[in-house]
Amino acid sequence: MKKQVVTIHGGDVHNSHAEYIRELKASTFDLEDLLNIPVTKGWKDNLQAGLGDEYEVLSPEMPNWMNATYEEWEIWFEKLFPFLRDGAVFIGHSLGSIFLAQYFATNPDKKKPRVGVLVAAPYRETSAKDKLADFALPADLSRLE
Repeated sequence: MKKQVVTIHGGDVHNSHAEYIRELKASTFDLEDLLNIPVTKGWKDNLQAGLGDEYEVLSPEMPNWMNATYEEWEIWFEKLFPFLRDGAVFIGHSLGSIFLAQYFATNPDKKKPRVGVLVAAPYRETSAKDKLADFALPADLSRLE
């Protein structure tokens, strides 16, 4: 049976819907964004090929990644569970890292990862008004051990 690896990509959060709309209005496309030109792929895109046939890499597209909320990601993430076997490896990148850390720290009985790898996780002390507050680590991280 193949070993499973689950990658959760990054995303962005905003303090308000108005801030999100301002960012959308200020954003532009580059021509390369619109053309279907092969580009150099990053580590996540090459992970399956790099690990080989012994592994099955699952990479769900998380919802609303341009203005993510923890609740939306949690609902979507749990839809993966019917496909996961015990002992999966979870890799989070950027916002995906803090999501996985928060999820497994607060939901120890749902799925137990074999290992979790956090790549470029954002972290800082947050207040209720901080845009990362929805993706905040609990004070007790002992469940991540």
